[in-house]
Amino acid sequence: MRKRLWFLGLILVLAIPLVWVLKDFAREAIATPLLYVLWIGDLFFQSIPQVLFWALFLASALIVAGRSLIRGKKPAQQEREAETVRKGQVQVLTRWLLLAAQEDYFEWRLARHLGELTSAVLAQRERTAVARMRQHWRLSARHPRTLFTNEFEQERIADVGLILDARQRSDIRLKGDSLFEYGIRAAAALAGAFLNDGNRVGLLVYGRNLDWTFPGYGKVQRERILRALTRAKTGESLVFDNLDYLPTRFFPARSQIVVISPLCREDLSMLIRLRAHGYQLLLISPDPITFEAKALGSRPIIDLAVRIAHLERTLLLRNLRQAGIQIVDWQVDQPFDQTVHTSLHRLPYWYRVIGVEPRA
Repeated sequence: MRKRLWFLGLILVLAIPLVWVLKDFAREAIATPLLYVLWIGDLFFQSIPQVLFWALFLASALIVAGRSLIRGKKPAQQEREAETVRKGQVQVLTRWLLLAAQEDYFEWRLARHLGELTSAVLAQRERTAVARMRQHWRLSARHPRTLFTNEFEQERIADVGLILDARQRSDIRLKGDSLFEYGIRAAAALAGAFLNDGNRVGLLVYGRNLDWTFPGYGKVQRERILRALTRAKTGESLVFDNLDYLPTRFFPARSQIVVISPLCREDLSMLIRLRAHGYQLLLISPDPITFEAKALGSRPIIDLAVRIAHLERTLLLRNLRQAGIQIVDWQVDQPFDQTVHTSLHRLPYWYRVIGVEPRA
């Protein structure tokens, strides 16, 4: 600290005679020309009428207000947004793996991510967090020597609510193909099957906003749902960024809900809450990992990222199954009806609702 003060004092001592020597040069070469420029500028601005200043100010204000009110986008900008490639989980993990070898921050971030994943897998293997058992803990604690069973009611005609996930964060677009389009096809196929079996069906498109098609029967309702699916687009919303604000009041109590979504990790708690509220829940989940991996090709680091992402998705689906949620893990390169038959052949209740019979 003392050395620094001595150094600063020496600089000040040397600066005083230097300023005294160069003061005439600075006045003639810098100060005088600068004062002339300021004087000429002041004369120029005084010669301009004040009305012109006010006109320029009002014109600028009107231009800013007009641009803020007009939200239209130019055609070129819309084309660029349509061609935007949306990265999925595999690409994010691949980037982390590449940067982990270069920066300590990403190495720590990847290690933390893998640590959380490992802890979740171990908890799953040890069965320490079974969501279905949580519903009976309070009852069994009050009556420790009593056995309890679950009673299920099955009906031929049901109220079915289709929920299509249209959040931009859950969509993947690569090489002109969109995962959201497969979700639209699945929703259209399920709506037709449910309506043909005589059920009352409604549709909720959950994304940028809520597009709700009120439940109904027959061919007219099928046309309403198809029209809603044709205008469905992905979008971002601060309110509907996750499923926590899913309006369950749209669906009657004890109705059947079919969620069509690639799923995000944050959706687990809301889906479990839906199941706990008494809804029969079926999840149709187009696999985003396989969809993205086929578009990216095969490289060692991409294969490693795919393995990590598959492990995360498997853990997520297993937690949902333990909560009593029926799941169809759909590989979008396979026909949808074939996947439904393969996944639901042990669930006769959903076959009766859909209106198809298990294959022999």
